Amino acid sequence: MEFQHLRDVISFVTSVLFTSSVQHSALTACLLDIYGFVPNVPTMLLRPPLGKKARLAESDVRKALASRAITSDVIAACHSITAYWETQVGHKKS
Repeated sequence: MEFQHLRDVISFVTSVLFTSSVQHSALTACLLDIYGFVPNVPTMLLRPPLGKKARLAESDVRKALASRAITSDVIAACHSITAYWETQVGHKKS
């Protein structure tokens, strides 16, 4: 990328700062609300989806969902992504 004018540099830096701060915060702020409760969004299915409506037992559903270990890893990852760190700009110490 080559900048011809100062306004090009300013536009590029503004875009980078916006993407890495405001946009990131807007996209990740609600992740824990959504993914933190596993029945809302299962992290993975271990069996193929049904092609036709069928009667399922609870054991069939349990076999299709991820284990507790995988689920807790996903929740921990979401928490890490959405956590407000003390090193962030604007953090006020209590």
